[in-house]
Amino acid sequence: MAGADWETGNPRRGSRRLVGAALIAVIALLFVALLRGGLDRPDPEQGLTINDRDQEVSEEAPGTVGLAGREPLQYANSGWWFCPGSAPIAAHIDRRFYPPTHPQPPPDGRRPVACFADASAAAAAGYSLAPAPAGTQIAGGVYLVPTELFLLRCQAAADALGHAVPCPRRLPYSPRTAQCPGVGPQGCVVRRASDESFFVEARGFPLPQGRCPCEASVVVAAARTGRLPQVAGDPGALRSRRRWRSGGVTSTVSVAGASDAAGALLRAVVEGIEMVAPSEQAEGL
Repeated sequence: MAGADWETGNPRRGSRRLVGAALIAVIALLFVALLRGGLDRPDPEQGLTINDRDQEVSEEAPGTVGLAGREPLQYANSGWWFCPGSAPIAAHIDRRFYPPTHPQPPPDGRRPVACFADASAAAAAGYSLAPAPAGTQIAGGVYLVPTELFLLRCQAAADALGHAVPCPRRLPYSPRTAQCPGVGPQGCVVRRASDESFFVEARGFPLPQGRCPCEASVVVAAARTGRLPQVAGDPGALRSRRRWRSGGVTSTVSVAGASDAAGALLRAVVEGIEMVAPSEQAEGL
């Protein structure tokens, strides 16, 4: 009787009730978990936006503008901005870029929008090269500008030497980097014990980055043939030269460096040479 009660009586029904309650509890827990999972699931569009923003930040190193440009630097406690040596090309709000050799840059200290390593990087970012003043020529990355600076001295040198001299009428910017060895009207005449010559040198003008590990230099000289002294500038320095002879006088132009850019600068300076002959008054003496 006891066994029958166990098989058909209350104990069996109680066990089934326990199992049913457990199943209901499990289903309820799963339902709550699903609800929570749905609330925590990120929105697909929101997720893409976050990923895009994170990717942009990771692609650009600190201190950069775009993929190639760098942010300008500022001198401490001043309003003076400049581009670093590793990115010397300054791009400004007018959508133009200015190499450090440009003869007409924006006002000193104005903040560039971005700085670039070279002109091609600035052009790729949508900037164009700023125009130079009228009469300016670019040769080997150097800006050559017209000048009347030496005309009077060239005439004085020709009168003193008694022969024509090669007068530079176009020099690297700024032309005031060019000097004669002496002072006064005849400052470009160099006199030694056995000879005398005409001599002008432009030194220290800005060169494009990486152009030459030497100091920028252009030398223009002339003397009676066979009497032209060494005019190569620094001893041992590589230079590009052009010489020509006319009327018993040897003239020469040389520039620092032996690259294609140095050759282009040499040709441009030679093309801007004007031979200045002695004046009639000097010839009559």
